[in-house]
Amino acid sequence: MKLFSAKNMAYISLGAVLLSVGAWVTIPFAVPFTLQTLVLFLILHTFGGKIGLFSMLLYILLGAVGVPVFSGFNNLYAMLAGPTAGYVLGFLLLCTAYFALERFLNRNRVVGYILPFLLIWGVYACGMGWYLIYFPSTQGAYACFSVCVLPYIVPDILKILLALILSPRIKKALR
Repeated sequence: MKLFSAKNMAYISLGAVLLSVGAWVTIPFAVPFTLQTLVLFLILHTFGGKIGLFSMLLYILLGAVGVPVFSGFNNLYAMLAGPTAGYVLGFLLLCTAYFALERFLNRNRVVGYILPFLLIWGVYACGMGWYLIYFPSTQGAYACFSVCVLPYIVPDILKILLALILSPRIKKALR
């Protein structure tokens, strides 16, 4: 697969735009609920890890040049000054791991369905780590877990399941 074909460049651009829109759909909370997880797994499962990784990189690059692509219509610098930067770093690491594991495991369908449920825990770990740096707390890791992870487990499982259900239909529509 040629990464820099016109079709793949269009998919990467579309992925970055959809990640932005997913981040803008926000339900306020200590760490806001967004549709970004749904969009990210739709991209990864529909187009693969390479397109997903480069979509995430483009999304972050757009934020770095000042485009308000992140949750709350923030650019990269405003997002880094807030409590959610760890999640974006986690998403980047998730895409990298997905791409590497996908290539290592030869796009095995079973693994493709299990991988998102495992990799989301890395996003949670990065999000918790940044949150603990942003809000140094004497309450410890359990309090951080109850704010940064616990409320998001069920919604993220539902978003991943929805992405896994929708991606074959999207693939079929794109043919």
